[in-house]
Amino acid sequence: MLELLAKKSSRGDLFVNLARQHLLNHEWGLARMAVEDALARGQLSDFELVRSLQAEIDDRLGLGPKITEM
Repeated sequence: MLELLAKKSSRGDLFVNLARQHLLNHEWGLARMAVEDALARGQLSDFELVRSLQAEIDDRLGLGPKITEM
């Protein structure tokens, strides 16, 4: 239901809530797609929260920044 509402909304905030729901259910790939949809839709009430969610999801997917040895 939340996904349907998010797709009909002109703002990205509902996709953020969808991403949180997927994150709680350990559905990392779906959470990542919801964050991408939120960023694409725009008009976010808390952009920093979205970036934080994106970083957490990327970390769980192993897509975080790579640390190289010197």
